[in-house]
Amino acid sequence: MPPLSQTFAVRHIESGVNGRLTAPAFLDLFQEIAGNDADRLGFSLDALAQRRLTWMLLRLFVRFDAPLPRLGDALTLTTWPSGHNGLSAWRDAVAVDTDGQALARVTTQWVIVDLDRRRPTRLPDDLYGFERPDLGRLDLADTPPTAPETATDAAQVFVRRSDLDANRHANNARYVEWALEPLANGFLDAHRLATLDVLWKAEAFRGDRLEAIAGPDASGEPLAFAHAVAHAGGRTSALVRTRWHTV
Repeated sequence: MPPLSQTFAVRHIESGVNGRLTAPAFLDLFQEIAGNDADRLGFSLDALAQRRLTWMLLRLFVRFDAPLPRLGDALTLTTWPSGHNGLSAWRDAVAVDTDGQALARVTTQWVIVDLDRRRPTRLPDDLYGFERPDLGRLDLADTPPTAPETATDAAQVFVRRSDLDANRHANNARYVEWALEPLANGFLDAHRLATLDVLWKAEAFRGDRLEAIAGPDASGEPLAFAHAVAHAGGRTSALVRTRWHTV
């Protein structure tokens, strides 16, 4: 089965204060085409729900090669299933602008979750009974994101109904929104993301109160941050590592 490509024009609701597509909105577009491809291959959320199963995203890494497009401009996303083992499936994607310039490369790791137990389970035997494109996979960093050793900034989060997806938990892209919220406006105005690495640890549901914290990454790089999004009781929902370019 060939990879799936779709072109999206940046809408007002997807552009930020700088007039460009935001990183969370970019992830929303990736999830849109990923869902469309899963549907095309016969493993949509609806198809899995009939087996009392669902997809959940475990890890995501994005390398941003250029500034994301402005309001009204377009980008083309191409995605394909890039590998699997007994417990995880990988999906990659590339984004290009209208001139074919590389904008971003994405790799993701997914698990199949039993809806009744809310626990990961083995991939169905028929999940990859088709020929997949041999287009490679962008390797995840060997060391997953960790919480900041020293939190220099924090923000409070309340999970709303509008944050939920079809699995009735907070959508993956919302965690990225929350993780970036502690960073100061001055920093965000003067920098753009170079890489984004996310590890999801626990679900969040409507009414949950979370705290997002950020601080210097353990690597010591001057433009690298560690982020954590955690429940009020201390249970971590997501860990994030970001690296930035000066604009």
